[in-house]
Amino acid sequence: MKELIPFTDRQIKDLINCRDDVRHFAEIHCRMSNPALLQAFALNEIEGARFPVMVIEEDVADELAAVFILWVAMFSYDKTIMIVGKTITHSQGIIDKIKTIYETIPDHLRVHPTEYNKRSLTFDNGVQVIARARTSNAARGMCLSFVYCSGADPKFDANMEPFWEAITPQMAVGFTKFLISTTHDPLVVSPFVDGGEDFAVIRTLKS
Repeated sequence: MKELIPFTDRQIKDLINCRDDVRHFAEIHCRMSNPALLQAFALNEIEGARFPVMVIEEDVADELAAVFILWVAMFSYDKTIMIVGKTITHSQGIIDKIKTIYETIPDHLRVHPTEYNKRSLTFDNGVQVIARARTSNAARGMCLSFVYCSGADPKFDANMEPFWEAITPQMAVGFTKFLISTTHDPLVVSPFVDGGEDFAVIRTLKS
């Protein structure tokens, strides 16, 4: 049986603030690079849209996505999150970013992991994070809540169109968010440009 360690009033207040504000969670507790910290405003914009597109340098976008995914994983229940990159190695690199940040946040914000490897993370609140390569089979057999599609490039990635065709029917069943990062025209990259208020483009904030 795990020993129950009571939280202090300060820890409880901090936990509530982190749960309610992803940017507070990121800026106070997540070890981020300076370029990513400069773009931390994007985290609130990601939260506020169902189909957000980050037009931000790929490494920075992946770091912001890692922070956002970890925040969802720590403060949600029973969600399946899929990360799809150009290759499985790319997706595993984002899992590594999530693990690095997870290992630096304080204990009072952590949910206990039950699976912790290079292709998937599972926590005891029922949240699972899975890395996949971007193919038409990436989401087969899964009921997804949230997808992060990194480095979307329909012009040079032959797997983009088959992936969209395979994943779009799932959008009607349980999806809460589909996050895309790209350095290309978001109106060309995203299949969700007709999403109205659910669609948002997030661009780099210049220093």
